[in-house]
Amino acid sequence: MMLRALHLVLCLAAASLPWWTTTPAPASAEAANFPGWPESFEGAPLDEEPVEEIARRFESGYPGRIGLFQQGGRRVVLHWIAAPTRAFHFSGRCLEGRGWSLDPRPRITTPAGVTWARYEATRGQETVRLRQRIVDDEGRAWYDESAWYWATLRGGTKGPWTAWTVVEPLAPDDEAR
Repeated sequence: MMLRALHLVLCLAAASLPWWTTTPAPASAEAANFPGWPESFEGAPLDEEPVEEIARRFESGYPGRIGLFQQGGRRVVLHWIAAPTRAFHFSGRCLEGRGWSLDPRPRITTPAGVTWARYEATRGQETVRLRQRIVDDEGRAWYDESAWYWATLRGGTKGPWTAWTVVEPLAPDDEAR
């Protein structure tokens, strides 16, 4: 019984940690430090798209910026994050909220040595491939929101951070699954 009570206290303390360990930077300070979006990615230019209304509403209380880009037949979603926040989530979570199912795949490393978390998302007859990662200015990377967020709370990383999501169409007969 004592062990169960101790476990409950530790779980409650861990769950409440985010509320008493960080204070997000004011929005005006974040805007002043935003370096702008990269012009290219993986050797090709990025073509910026207007941010959807839902993303603009989300951004109003968010300590950072969201950018949407087209690059050939794929979409690149960027998050620039100035302060630790539980509001950040990868685009895969947005897809789940819109009725897509996410299927985790093994991580991949590109020929350039960049490692990515990888998923396939399906809704009806449509399937897309996602690659996701978040990086700090020192090159450290995380592949899920929770691992990144806990690293920020433990002081293992300092912002700002850039989160990347690459969404590519996947044909139903694609053998590279």
